[in-house]
Amino acid sequence: ADLMSSMAAGATGAGVADADAHKRGGRSGGADDDGDIDALRAFIDGLPKAELHVHVEGTLEPELMLTIARRNGVALPYASVDEARAAYRFTQLQDFLDAYYMAASVLRVERDFYDMTWAYVQRAHADAVRHIELFFDPQTHTERGVPFDVVVR
Repeated sequence: ADLMSSMAAGATGAGVADADAHKRGGRSGGADDDGDIDALRAFIDGLPKAELHVHVEGTLEPELMLTIARRNGVALPYASVDEARAAYRFTQLQDFLDAYYMAASVLRVERDFYDMTWAYVQRAHADAVRHIELFFDPQTHTERGVPFDVVVR
């Protein structure tokens, strides 16, 4: 059995055969299958985590991006949170970069950077993240005329 099967068996009381059936896409037929998955998810959710090489600008969620854009009078090509979220579903590097720089373009003043960072830290805490290797891209903002000290303050 692989590690996930072993964890599933240990976390939920399911047998290895049941965990292997899930791995193969089959069902063990037990009434507790959904409960097993929920228990495994709860177990994983509770584990301490580390996030490595996280660019804080890349953590900007569509809801906050749109809020900051409205606050700063920045026009975006998205009419709704759903449209903005759809732009975050990318299949190519260029699509990712386009979404990343579009989101970063709304960041103009110190409060924007604070709000973005605070929102990320709150999400990380809720996800049991205990170590963050956080990066930021000052050149993304200084190229747009945002002073360096606004980005880092």
